[in-house]
Amino acid sequence: MYVLIPLTVAVALFGMQLYSYRKFRNIITLFSVEDSLFSLLNQYFIGVNLKESLIFPTHFSQTPTIVMFAAPSCDTCHHEVERYLTHIKKKTTNLPFLCAVKQDDSDYQHFIDTFSGKITMVPVDKKTMSELQIINFPSLFIVDSQGIIRYVGRSVGELVDILKHKEKQELHNIQ
Repeated sequence: MYVLIPLTVAVALFGMQLYSYRKFRNIITLFSVEDSLFSLLNQYFIGVNLKESLIFPTHFSQTPTIVMFAAPSCDTCHHEVERYLTHIKKKTTNLPFLCAVKQDDSDYQHFIDTFSGKITMVPVDKKTMSELQIINFPSLFIVDSQGIIRYVGRSVGELVDILKHKEKQELHNIQ
């Protein structure tokens, strides 16, 4: 009798542990699939020369630049621009930032009005977006001084961090 109760509790706890393991293993597998897809995107974009498709202002030709493709109706795009502006206000960066803005978006003019004078923006038409295969917004890149994509990022903060450290730039062949 004294052995039966602890044994029953132990079996129940083991069953719960096994159930949790299987449930979370599926979630972890999903995360690794997302990382794999992001890795594939990295491989596609690395080496693409954006200067062949976009007009870069002349002052962007000397240093690595953060380039963000944005859809004006994308809330995350607005947040990423705001994050960059926060970095500037806190003086944590003075890195060049170029926002390639999707022209055929219903909120295009509002986006331009909101961020005009704060960041450099270049309008991009649907055809150019299609040729570059930009389908997710925001799409964030670090391009070197020649306009070649050297790094695909997930957030402005990640890209700022890389550009603030020479050893990280060298790791990704950013010149």
